[in-house]
Amino acid sequence: MFQTVPYNRGQFAVAAETPHLGAHESFIQDKDPNNTIQLRSNSLLRAMWAQNKTGGGTAILGSLVLKWATGFYKAGVVVAGLAEVGCGISDDFLPSGGVPDQNWFWIIREGSVTLTSDGSGALAQGNSLVTAAAGRVKIQVAAPADATAALVQINSKVGTSQGTVAAAAGTKFVAEVHFPVP
Repeated sequence: MFQTVPYNRGQFAVAAETPHLGAHESFIQDKDPNNTIQLRSNSLLRAMWAQNKTGGGTAILGSLVLKWATGFYKAGVVVAGLAEVGCGISDDFLPSGGVPDQNWFWIIREGSVTLTSDGSGALAQGNSLVTAAAGRVKIQVAAPADATAALVQINSKVGTSQGTVAAAAGTKFVAEVHFPVP
């Protein structure tokens, strides 16, 4: 189950190149593809080769929570919205322009990864994180308003912060994520 897709983190494939590898799950080493000497966490990440299904030419940027696209379970992904159930995190080493619509790339499903804060509040190490708007994350509310809100928070849990983060929208930080096997 080690990487057999011929692309590293930070790379993507055009739509016609790798559809036969769709939904391929693999363990990949947590290292910066631009720095072959220094490992980030020296751990293995569970990743999946997925296709951007946003439509309309919209690119997916790195470090965002993703969800399965309608009709494309376990292969196609789009950016998750507020309180939606995620399926993985877009590779945090993607180019600044992101992954163009219909192209294939790695999503991280378990392990240490960089996320993007929505800025709604400061985060401390160990805080539980849930999906926020536009693929970002926020702190899980300690006392949800009612049972429905509590279930939404349980279902939209993304992971746990690994450090302190200021309350600024767009701040990148490291978290430990775990998405169930689909």
